Amino acid sequence: MRPISLAGVYSPVQFKQSEQPKKTVQSKIKDFSKENTGLITGLCCAAAAGAAFILIRNRHIANKLRYSYENFVKLAKKSGLKEPKDFLKSCTENNIIGTGENSTVYKFSQEPLKNWVIKVDKKLENPEKYFEQPLKKLETDFDEMNMGEAIAGIGDHVKILKKAEGTPHSFKDWAVRRAEKRKIEPEEAETFLSDIKQIAEFPQESYNELAKQIHRLEDAGYKANSLNPNNCLIDYKNKKINIINTYKYEPFGDINTVYDMWCPLVDFTNYGKFYFALNDANKAELVSTTKAIRHKCTVAAGRARVNGSEDTFKDFLVLTDKLENNGGKYAYQYKVMDLILKGQVRHD
Repeated sequence: MRPISLAGVYSPVQFKQSEQPKKTVQSKIKDFSKENTGLITGLCCAAAAGAAFILIRNRHIANKLRYSYENFVKLAKKSGLKEPKDFLKSCTENNIIGTGENSTVYKFSQEPLKNWVIKVDKKLENPEKYFEQPLKKLETDFDEMNMGEAIAGIGDHVKILKKAEGTPHSFKDWAVRRAEKRKIEPEEAETFLSDIKQIAEFPQESYNELAKQIHRLEDAGYKANSLNPNNCLIDYKNKKINIINTYKYEPFGDINTVYDMWCPLVDFTNYGKFYFALNDANKAELVSTTKAIRHKCTVAAGRARVNGSEDTFKDFLVLTDKLENNGGKYAYQYKVMDLILKGQVRHD
C-alpha cells in the first residue's frame, strides 16, 4: 500500500489558521462599528433628534393640561370652590403677589390651585356682587408655554391667569412706584445692580429661551410689554426669564425686537436714575453688566430670527409717548441710557 501523503493537508500555514479562534459576537460588532462609523453616527443622531422631538412635544402637552381651564375647574371644585363667589375668599391682603397701576394679583389660598392666580381690576366696585357672575373659559394662544395669560374670566374685570414662576424684575410694584416719582436711593441702586449681575451670569441657553418667547409672540401678533420690567419674571433658582402681560398689537410684523429683551432687564426707564445713585466703581460695573446682558440677548435674537432694529423699538417708544401724552418720557429715558452706554455722560 502506498503511504498517504499529508502534505498540503496539514501544512504549517494551514495548521496555524485552523488554530485561530472563531470571532465572538462582540468582536464582530466591533468590526462592524469600525467599518460603518458614519452610518451608526447618523442613526444615533436621528434617534436623538426623534427623542428630543418627543420630549418637547410631551412637555407641551403636559403644560397644556396643567394650566388648562378644565384642570382649573376640576381642582377648584375639589378644593371646595364651587362658585366664582368662592374665589373672592382668596382676595385678601396676605395673598397679594403683585400690584400694578390698574390691577392687583392674588394667589389662591388653596394649594391645589398654585398654578393659577386671580387678577382684579382696581376700578372694580362692589366685588361681592361682581363675583356672582359666571366663570367663562377664555381661549389662549400659547398652550405650549406659560406666559401668564388668562384662561378664564368673571365679567370684564376679573381674570384667572396661569401663574408664571419668578420674581417681578426691578422695583416691586414698579408702576405704583413710578407714579409716586420717588427718588432712587443708593441702596436701591446697589440692589438692582446685584440683581442684574446675577442675570448676566445666566447661561446663554436662558437667553435663547427668552428669544424663543419673543419670536413666538411675534408669530401670534402679540407685543411684549417691555416698558415695565415687572413683566419679566426672573427665576433665579432655575436661571430662567419668563415674559408675562403681553397684548395684541396691530399692525403685524416685526414689532418685537431684541431691545424688548434686554431693555426691560436693565430697566431702561430708570437706568439714568440708577446710574447716578451709584458710586463711580458701581457706575462702571452697571455699564459693563448691561453690555454683557445686551450681548447675550443679541446672540439669542440672531439664532431665533428676532428683529434687531433699534429704529423699530424707538418708533414704538415714540408712539407710546404720543398715546400717553407724557411729553416723550420713554424716548428720553432710552436716550439717556444710550448715552451712558456710549460713554457720553460724565460720572459726576
